Amino acid sequence: MPAYIVFDDRTLREMARCKPCTWEGLLDIKGVGRKKRDRYGRVFLGTIKDYCTEDRRGKPRHDIELVNDT
Repeated sequence: MPAYIVFDDRTLREMARCKPCTWEGLLDIKGVGRKKRDRYGRVFLGTIKDYCTEDRRGKPRHDIELVNDT
């Protein structure tokens, strides 16, 4: 399912800007409630984590530490 079906553009832009990396951090994003977080949170957090830990060439980045509290 495409991301824009789950969240509107404003919510996706805020996720891209803030890059939440925790389960509770998703709830700080306007447009993400507990129901959507519980249903889609793992996928979105995984995608954000993958983006933050790889550089543009797909190589791992070692300068970012992410916290996972799921």
